[in-house]
Amino acid sequence: MGQYDEARRAYVEALAQDPNCAEAAYNLGSLDEDSGDAEQAIQHYRQALALSPDYADAHFNLAAALARAGRNPEALRHWQRYLELDAGSPWARIARAHLEVVDPPEGGSRPE
Repeated sequence: MGQYDEARRAYVEALAQDPNCAEAAYNLGSLDEDSGDAEQAIQHYRQALALSPDYADAHFNLAAALARAGRNPEALRHWQRYLELDAGSPWARIARAHLEVVDPPEGGSRPE
């Protein structure tokens, strides 16, 4: 709702109160992305995954942030892990499309 500073303070406080709160780290990553700080977003998504390795949405958002940063080899394993965790979601189509670009099927070619 546009209250980014207030949200950031709340998530930072949540992590201070519970350093194992993966959702707070994930939400900080989302705020970082919204503010254009891709590297900090990547760090927060990694933190969320260190706390909760099977956090599907964190794998998805980390993969997307890495891909936007031109780090496709790193993004690849997070797209794959997301699909292992949530293959039936509506977002799985997006993850599969990214995998086609990053790691095309045998006989396919990568875009130049």
